[in-house]
Amino acid sequence: YDSGNSHVLFKEGTPQNLYGVKYRQGPFSIGAVGETTVWANDEWGCQVLTKSGHREILIGCAVPNITSRFPYVSLKEATAEIKAAEPENEKLQNLHVPDHVGGECHVLLGIQYNALFPRLV
Repeated sequence: YDSGNSHVLFKEGTPQNLYGVKYRQGPFSIGAVGETTVWANDEWGCQVLTKSGHREILIGCAVPNITSRFPYVSLKEATAEIKAAEPENEKLQNLHVPDHVGGECHVLLGIQYNALFPRLV
């Protein structure tokens, strides 16, 4: 999620896994941080299934890599510590957190899709 980005960036190959349809053949220039220009490949429209069961249409460009690879970080200890601090908080106890985070970024949602951004707990 990136509120500094307007639309969506897909890692190359990802749109095909999201029922993607190519709208326009690239390349396209995209203005980026520090007044740099990044060249994106084709423009895609993709359908993703939300947790509520609805479909959301995402429109954006594919790039070879969105970011550098993020290091893997374990969340197990931090999650256990936070939950132990409030054992009576049922909402907190029912919160599901992945065991670890990191790796490659395949989709970067911009501010146009802020309704899909995660909610703070």
